[in-house]
Amino acid sequence: RAEWLADRKVINKTRIGYEQKTSYFVEWWAIYGPTVDWRLTQRHLVSAKPNQPGFEAWLCQRKAKSTGKPFSWHTRQDALRRVREMFKWAQEIKIIEGVDAAAWIPSPSGEAPERTAPTIENLWQLMESAAESRTPLRDQTILLLFIGTGIRRCELARLEAQHIVFCADGSGTAA
Repeated sequence: RAEWLADRKVINKTRIGYEQKTSYFVEWWAIYGPTVDWRLTQRHLVSAKPNQPGFEAWLCQRKAKSTGKPFSWHTRQDALRRVREMFKWAQEIKIIEGVDAAAWIPSPSGEAPERTAPTIENLWQLMESAAESRTPLRDQTILLLFIGTGIRRCELARLEAQHIVFCADGSGTAA
């Protein structure tokens, strides 16, 4: 896992997130691995022995330290995705050979929760609140970029004025 994390070409905050998500697998495997002589199979990831849940089922039983509530569908999906990526990387550099361990990682059980888009009134309220801030032009510009482009917060934080191009037809780019 340490080699995989070191090989990721991502910002430090993202790497920390990857480390956290894969730490769930490390924790589960530390509990379950000794019971199967450290031989991981697809069956172990999906449904393990009675009273010893597979990785995905174990994630469903876990509770977030901050809230005490079970992991959300998105947290479980992200943990499974990062472990899948780690296994795929291990296959690519020949740490794992002869099996497609990445394909063994199950999908999260259940359905992704539906998200409700904000109403136009909600967006106007945000813009009005931004207009009353200490830096109204900056704050409204940030909101407009979020709303208009779907840009991520970390992408916005790295954006500089020279990255923004306005075109005569009212369009533009932010790269």
